[in-house]
Amino acid sequence: MPNRTTLANERIRAIAAGQHGVVSRQQLVAAGIPGSTVRHRLATGAMQKLARGVYAVGPIRGPHWRYWSGLLLGGATSVLSYHSAARILDLDPSPGGRRKVHVSVRAGRPKSRAGFHFYRAPSLASDEEAPVQGLPVTTPARTLLDLARVVPTGALERLAGRADRMCLVDAQAIRDTLRRHPGHNGNARLRKLFAHDVDLAFTRSELEARFLRLVRLGELPAPMVNARVARYEVDFLWNRQRLVAEVDGFRFHSDRAAFEGDRQRDAVLVARGFRVLRFSWRAVVHRPETVLVQVAQALARGA
Repeated sequence: MPNRTTLANERIRAIAAGQHGVVSRQQLVAAGIPGSTVRHRLATGAMQKLARGVYAVGPIRGPHWRYWSGLLLGGATSVLSYHSAARILDLDPSPGGRRKVHVSVRAGRPKSRAGFHFYRAPSLASDEEAPVQGLPVTTPARTLLDLARVVPTGALERLAGRADRMCLVDAQAIRDTLRRHPGHNGNARLRKLFAHDVDLAFTRSELEARFLRLVRLGELPAPMVNARVARYEVDFLWNRQRLVAEVDGFRFHSDRAAFEGDRQRDAVLVARGFRVLRFSWRAVVHRPETVLVQVAQALARGA
């Protein structure tokens, strides 16, 4: 029968296994681990202190041990948010280094400290977080709302554009988040980013549906949708007329990298004998007659 020390070690390892090798004193107490055992493991190097009340178990830590440290320091209602959420969601692909861990807490007032920043977020709803790689993380829409408080406009546009291209957000999610948090400090900036007058921007899928309805209303030949040309997938293709039409879901969709990628893509298509038309959401939604005329003329030239 296992002795008391063996049982304690097994419990500690079991807790740490789901948290990339990190545990909190509170968890150890709840699991019935005596303080003397904790002190002995610290003294012998079996555990290492990472922060007050947070320990690493064993010499090997998982890749997200710093995120788990922040979550444990923040308490039971903690969620990764702001810049940390953006990194976990892959909205911010820049090298991580040893950046601060950003955590939102619904209850309590943990103090920010070296390497960790905490935000009070009592209005953070349960459906505004979701597990990502085993970590509780704010949803993409909520992450953009939070970041709208603290990042420059250009950076916010790049993050939102990446979320769009990765299909992590849609217009309805943004609408719901803005409506739910009218007093949030990021609300006005995020709304302005998406807004045209009082309209929110459309995602690519929503805009594709609008564009297709426009083509049908104009009684134009039906295009192939999301067809492959060369090594690219294009939004709309009229193969016989050698015509491609592309739509951009958000008005900020083309940040600098995307802009250059679009130009390279267009050059390849043109070299293959295709003509390329590009339409913004603003053109499709607010100038549909102009869009329809341009497509009709291009199809007539290729007939």
